[in-house]
Formats: sequence, structure tokens, C-alpha cells
Amino acid sequence: DEGDVADGCAQKQSLLTSVIDLTTPPHLSPPTVESTASGVGEGWRVMCVTGVEGMSSTQPPIPHDELRAASRSWMTAVVPGCVHWDLEKSGVLLTGDESEREVSESGREGWCHVRDNEMKCRWVAYADWVYERVFVLDTPHLQQHLTLVCEGIDTLSTIQVNGKTIGRTKNMFTAYRFTLPKDVLMKGSNTLTVQLHSAVRYCQRKAAASAYVVPCMEYPYGEPNRCWLRKAGCSFGWDWGPCYATMGIYKPIYIQCVPVLTIDELSVRQTHSRW
Repeated sequence: DEGDVADGCAQKQSLLTSVIDLTTPPHLSPPTVESTASGVGEGWRVMCVTGVEGMSSTQPPIPHDELRAASRSWMTAVVPGCVHWDLEKSGVLLTGDESEREVSESGREGWCHVRDNEMKCRWVAYADWVYERVFVLDTPHLQQHLTLVCEGIDTLSTIQVNGKTIGRTKNMFTAYRFTLPKDVLMKGSNTLTVQLHSAVRYCQRKAAASAYVVPCMEYPYGEPNRCWLRKAGCSFGWDWGPCYATMGIYKPIYIQCVPVLTIDELSVRQTHSRW
């Protein structure tokens, strides 16, 4: 019976493949600023790990209080998501007066979109950030082939497991798969970090190193040189939208576990020497 065959294949597939979901549980409480010592358990957390070198003198002054707050404390992060969203939810970006803070019922959501507040948080795009979380592996996991699947990272990142680099990303529109070497993993708790590098500063360096100027439309309050990176163009500013040059893990991320090697894609090439 075709139905029995289909059900049998589905059951076999479920036995062969399992997934360790690394996204934020939907019941997780809203982000808050935590002390570095206390940590945030097995959920995602984010922190600023560099300064904001390269900001033009024409940009608004760097809010040092906000930068210090983001650099000294882990903040609970939501994945999928982005750095700006986590900073806004945690209250780090709330530097406006009370009328600005009351842009929504929560007093947090939407603050970046009020008046010229996008300029006040431009420093976020010039800094580097690191996302981190703990995941647990049991003996059955370690006996399988493990692959870290990143469906969408915005945009430049270095990915490490237990302090060892397993891969890098440089394209916002590409899904990445990285094999997790057995000598990197351990039974029990393992630490995954995704360090995000400033797309704005990367484009600045690429443009400065170029022997010629690449024409690219720019907007008064946007960031130039967007053409040097495979990242959404509107992220650098547009006539209809703000310039945030966002960073984050904006699509699902998970570990795929299979006991045997798998075939993800199959193509057939025919060669006809005679008919």
C-alpha cells in the first residue's frame, strides 16, 4: 500500500534525523540587562565587544553611557532577531525624554523610529557584537554527525564552539552549514558564540582599499559604500526608511544530528553520444 510505504519512510526519516533547536523559546521573558557574573542560563545573550572606531565627525556624539552599559553587561537576546531590537528591549537605547519613551505601551518598542532617534543609535552599527549561548549534548549526540545550520546571519560573523572557530559568514542572503568536529565538542555543556563584525566599517575598509570609486547612490542620513557587501541595501538607509545597518541572527539556527551521512541534493547529468 502506497500509504503504508509513505508512513514508513517518514518514520525512518524521523529516526535518522534529529534537530537541536537553538532559537529562543517563545515563552522566554523580555530581554533585560544582566550582570556579567550571573549570566543568563542556556538562552542567548549579547554584548558589545569593541569600540566604535571610524565614526565620522558629522555623526552625532557617541553616547558613552550607552556604550559602557552595552560593553560591561550581558543582555538577554532573542533569536531570531537583531542587536537593535535587543538593545531597545533592554532599555539601553532609551536615552530620550519621557515623551519619547512613551511611544508605545511598553515604553520601549519603537523608540528608534521616533523623530531623529535613528541618528542617536547609529553607533550600534559601528561596534562589533557577540551572541552567546550554551547547548547540551548527550552521548547519543556525540555518536552522530553534527552540523550547525545557520539559515540567516546578518551579515559578517565568526562562529566558534568552545572557543574554536568553525566557520565564518559574509552573505546575508545565504544559508550556511558548518560541520561540528568531534574534537571540539564535549558531553554536557558546550558554548556557541557568534561574533558579528560591523558591516559599516567593513565597507569603509573595502572602499578605501579600492583603486577606483564605485558609484553608489547615497542618502543624506545613510551610510555609503553599501555595494561592497551582500547585505540588504535598505539597511544602509533609503529615501523611505531609516539607516540602522543592523546585525543579528535573523533566521533560525539549529544543530542537525544524523547517524549516517546524508544527501541534501541530487542532480542528474545525461550524456548522449548516440540516439
